[in-house]
Amino acid sequence: MFKLGLGFVIVAAIACGGSKPKGSPPPTAPAPDLLRVDLETFCSAEAATHATGWPELGPYLEPKVHDTDVKKAMFALRDGSLSPAEFISDMRDLATKEHVDHCPTLDKLAAPKPQ
Repeated sequence: MFKLGLGFVIVAAIACGGSKPKGSPPPTAPAPDLLRVDLETFCSAEAATHATGWPELGPYLEPKVHDTDVKKAMFALRDGSLSPAEFISDMRDLATKEHVDHCPTLDKLAAPKPQ
């Protein structure tokens, strides 16, 4: 009987491609939850920009947002088909859906404006 060393077994396993079948796709990381990521970006935008309102937040957020619901709300606010109060309500609903309890950006946008 032949006696094979551990080194031979390792080399043979590497040469055969390990246990991965040929033609199988490489492992991929799970897709990020775009809504959650966008809400985290949105909710931290006030601190990142020191913005006082939508005119400063919009240009910062637009290239960073990828979720369809968030984009639709942002574009609807921008084109006037959604009022600021409706936008805040829609964003709070999305935050609730994703269990985001605190959103400083929404708090800032919803705060009464000084007269």
